[in-house]
Amino acid sequence: MITLTVSHKRNDKLKDVWDAVSSGWASVTSGGAWNNDESEQEFAARLQTWESEGAAHEQAKRLGRRPPRAPRGWHKRNPPVIKKGDKAKYGVLGWVRAVEVTRGRSGWHVHAHVVVVLEGNDQGFERAYALGMSMRGRWEKGIGKKGFTASKEHGLRVDVSEGAEQRLADYIAKSGEPEKVVRASIEKAGHDLAREATLGQHKKAKRGGRTPFQILADLHLGDAEDWALWIEWMQFSKGRRQLTWSSQLRELAGLAEEESDEEIAAQEFGTEEDTVLVLPHESWVGLRGQPERVGQMLSLAELSTDALEAWLDEQNLSWLPANHKTPIGTLMVR
Repeated sequence: MITLTVSHKRNDKLKDVWDAVSSGWASVTSGGAWNNDESEQEFAARLQTWESEGAAHEQAKRLGRRPPRAPRGWHKRNPPVIKKGDKAKYGVLGWVRAVEVTRGRSGWHVHAHVVVVLEGNDQGFERAYALGMSMRGRWEKGIGKKGFTASKEHGLRVDVSEGAEQRLADYIAKSGEPEKVVRASIEKAGHDLAREATLGQHKKAKRGGRTPFQILADLHLGDAEDWALWIEWMQFSKGRRQLTWSSQLRELAGLAEEESDEEIAAQEFGTEEDTVLVLPHESWVGLRGQPERVGQMLSLAELSTDALEAWLDEQNLSWLPANHKTPIGTLMVR
């Protein structure tokens, strides 16, 4: 797992810090330094060209003619080497990137945890460390385009866990569940790596910082700065993806194409046509703290609208027909 951070100040805007992280990651995973994978045949042809051009240069000099330009490295006798980007050089099968955001005394802290899957276990630690060192320069160059820098101590960190594939899969699959449920579902080995990489939305910020949803939870205290921070989060987090996969790893894992937020919402919550009735705010307040009764209500909604209406009447819970114009604060039962 590679953790990437930028140095920031209290007055830096969330948009600017997040843009820097995005620019840095794009710099890490684009261009020849990442994607090059020259075959043996391609390299042999390039080496042959280098040698023939160098020989032509030397022959012209011997004959007293103006020699053609020597190929790069010829005079120092440095022949070309096979071109290998980080993916080919270190056996990168793919990656999953999770972006986390917190707000602390030093302002908005945006950082990325990237699980990079390497092929095979041979020299795993050495390859992972070398990969991280190769990434560092491109990371610093990418964030530098947005006016940011990274500290030598914390800008890029590499953690290695061999044999944690199943534990990572468990965490990625269950990252929508409460943290305590996920924590109890996996073995201790690989715990920290998996949790750090994929459960950002359930973690609490450290050293006095807060996640955006901790800020939301504190809005009832009436702090004007908190309200401004929450508005800033809503404005500049919109449209940004916090969990992304490389296409290679998605294919290797046999995952289908990602769905849009609208498609997922339609599957989970239904559409207007699926509404069977409407609960006024006061009825939902009486139910929401009792998950067993909520579950019973939803089961009846799937079974029969008449049965659901009868049950609500028995529970002394008011309800409205599905076509009723719904004011703010009502719950659509689907």
